[in-house]
Amino acid sequence: MDRREALRRAAVLSGGTLSFSLVTSILSGCTAKPQLNWKPNFHTAEEADAISIISDIILPASESPSASDANVPSFLDMIAQECMTTAEKSAWREGLRKLLDAFKEQKGVTLNIASASVQSEFIQEVDQQAFTSSSALSEYYRIFKNLILVGYFTSESVMKNHLDYHAIPGRYDGCVPHNGQPTYIDNNVEGRIV
Repeated sequence: MDRREALRRAAVLSGGTLSFSLVTSILSGCTAKPQLNWKPNFHTAEEADAISIISDIILPASESPSASDANVPSFLDMIAQECMTTAEKSAWREGLRKLLDAFKEQKGVTLNIASASVQSEFIQEVDQQAFTSSSALSEYYRIFKNLILVGYFTSESVMKNHLDYHAIPGRYDGCVPHNGQPTYIDNNVEGRIV
């Protein structure tokens, strides 16, 4: 092997090493977008993803689960599909489209690819405006947020594990001494008659 051939092989090896390290560093900076763990029936995949993002901004994970962990986005999809009239479905989709378009207009990117801080900042602005103005977007957002809260606080995981839930009417005890006092059901004491 002559000097020229040795330099050529060294260049190929070092170039291959540089290329491999460059490719791996670039790819390690890329993060895969989390996939939905449910299949939307009413919303498009983009809308369902946006609903998941917004729901988690409104109700993030803490000691209690996030809105997505409580299946709120799939609840909203089910409500839209099964409970809304045709006119309400069209208004719902139009309201969501206005919200996503307003985000893109203000921030220059779509909600689904923006950073978490930009998403959160926008939703906080919309939330503050929603309760002080009467625009169509504000009206939609109030309904949207209300359904997110209903879906969250009525979800099985939140009701059973994070709220002090007592079934109504509670347990029936037929033979309870009366002792001359009025009886009433106290649902905060596991349904016992006190």
